[in-house]
Amino acid sequence: MFMDVKHVPPLPTYPGGAPKNEEELAAIVAREEDIFEFKIIKLSVPQSREINAIMLHHLPETGSVTFLSKTSMLRTLRSFSLDFRNTNRQAYVPLLRIISEDSMEETDTGCMKAKIESEKPADFMLWVTATKVLSGEQAYRSQYDRGVVFFLLVKNTQPPAGSLCEEYSRILSSIMDGYRRLSDSPLPSVAVPQKGELVRSLSKANSDRLFQFMEKWMKNLAVMKLEIATAVLMYETAIIGFLDWLVKYQPQCVIAAALSAQLTVPILEY
Repeated sequence: MFMDVKHVPPLPTYPGGAPKNEEELAAIVAREEDIFEFKIIKLSVPQSREINAIMLHHLPETGSVTFLSKTSMLRTLRSFSLDFRNTNRQAYVPLLRIISEDSMEETDTGCMKAKIESEKPADFMLWVTATKVLSGEQAYRSQYDRGVVFFLLVKNTQPPAGSLCEEYSRILSSIMDGYRRLSDSPLPSVAVPQKGELVRSLSKANSDRLFQFMEKWMKNLAVMKLEIATAVLMYETAIIGFLDWLVKYQPQCVIAAALSAQLTVPILEY
């Protein structure tokens, strides 16, 4: 397991030649440490994450792992939960939710400063909301309503590396690339945004019809839905982000999509 972690081999430095006299030989034999020295190579961030993932993946129910701080624990759990190769990443969602809530309270009172790479406000709140959804604590009337909530959290943010915001940006970029590729005419480089907005809520029936239509559209754009909880949330959020872009720059496409999905209520509001 640990052998799979990419690393640079240590570089030993040996004393040159044989002892020159008996005193030097005695001094070498009496040394408590090794007669050669290793150059210690500090682990990179990816190496640290891989080792942490191995530890968490193989941690038994009765075992425990000690972290230097709550910040370190939160960073490690976030990284582990975002890596789709970790098949048991959902096992730590309840703990991640508890730590996220505690850390948010401490941050609000000024007792804990932002030292986490993904602890920008948008991503922090996104994690709190996601863990509540995945643990079943937070529920929404429809898939659409949930997507709107997540979209408002990630809208106009600069995603930190290895974050849910970054996953959202990746999926949305794939959608936009596919849409531009299949568009009948090139999209204007400069356009005046329209004043309309997506409605903030849809019933479950209308939401189901809309997402059923949108998922078929996503397949045509070569954007596939992953069977992973956090990725599904960001996939839904990216669909809302795409619809929001269409509302501003090509509202006729949103109206056509709503008609094709047979929605019983308008999807735009002015």
